[in-house]
Amino acid sequence: MAFYRYNQRTKIYPDGQTKTITFNHPVFNPHKLPVVSHRRTYKKDKNVTRSDSLKRGIDKIYDIAMINDFDYFITFTLDKNKVDRYDYNEICKKLKNWLNNGTKRMNLKYLIVPELHKDGAVHFHGLVSGDFTMLDSGKVTSNGQPIYNLKNWHYGFTTCIPLYGERVAVARYICKYITKDTRRILGNLYYSGGGVKREPDSSFSYTPYFRALGNEFLVGCTGLRVKYYESYGTCGEEGEV
Repeated sequence: MAFYRYNQRTKIYPDGQTKTITFNHPVFNPHKLPVVSHRRTYKKDKNVTRSDSLKRGIDKIYDIAMINDFDYFITFTLDKNKVDRYDYNEICKKLKNWLNNGTKRMNLKYLIVPELHKDGAVHFHGLVSGDFTMLDSGKVTSNGQPIYNLKNWHYGFTTCIPLYGERVAVARYICKYITKDTRRILGNLYYSGGGVKREPDSSFSYTPYFRALGNEFLVGCTGLRVKYYESYGTCGEEGEV
């Protein structure tokens, strides 16, 4: 039986891990085909916050971290004598300018997430690759990785550490900085660019919703429900999310 719309999408990652998203109605139209349907139309309400809103943002960060080849884990901090660390508009403007310049001059590819200090100040963590000028700080991590500083970050301080280990561990690590306050105060959960891929390979299907595994979330007041489920192909683990 051929379907134009599907209710289930399975994301497939390079390490064999999969994430399955199942709605109680068919919402996916991967072939972008025009569909005439007598079913109820579900419209977005800008005033409604989905119960899985934060999770969807974290999942997007995870996707980008998993499907791109980054070389370094980076931290940007701000010097209070150069930047008002509590002026979020000024901070984000300076960061965006630096990132845009980096894509043009340093072949920069990046995924950057903000983190709030307890006092409300901001710094950033991220995954990057590019043609950087780095200075050896003379320090190493507890695992013996050299710690570098970026020469052309002029708003404060940086640490830049070569990535090692499994990609999934790196993806989970970068996601741990995201909290509800990040979106509430800063608006953006992450910044990405420089030609990064944003969507993993996916397969689509139609499956009875009651058979789908995973924890359930409500989609605002639309009547839609969604379940999320993960499977780790490399180690055989499965679980609800």
